[in-house]
Amino acid sequence: MSKTVARVIIPTNPAEVLDLAKKVSDKHIADAASSPLNALVDNKWSVTQPYVAPAIAKHAEAEMYKKKMEEAYRERDKHIDEIIESVKSSRDVLVGINKKNPKVLGQWGFVVNDTPLPRKASKTKKQTPPES
Repeated sequence: MSKTVARVIIPTNPAEVLDLAKKVSDKHIADAASSPLNALVDNKWSVTQPYVAPAIAKHAEAEMYKKKMEEAYRERDKHIDEIIESVKSSRDVLVGINKKNPKVLGQWGFVVNDTPLPRKASKTKKQTPPES
């Protein structure tokens, strides 16, 4: 019969790590002098514990800003297609009016690149010589 080896999982998600750290810290504080974590030489909870609550608060603040960011992007995107089409139409009209001098569009904020496009390689297949 094989022996089952228990694995203790440490989450990789920051919110889950902070939640676990709070639980470990709370238990360590509750156990006080009898806590086995008092044996830690490196990473002492007496040093780490004061950072847990502020980290949780900053995580909550970040999540709030993330939600606000998503709302702002949704508001922005309501009319972005219309705005893009207006910009394209404006470009088209200005190019038509200034066909001989398209650099004038720079005055409107457009970036005008008048360098010639590189030639595309020809798509003719190389013919292999007939076998002798």
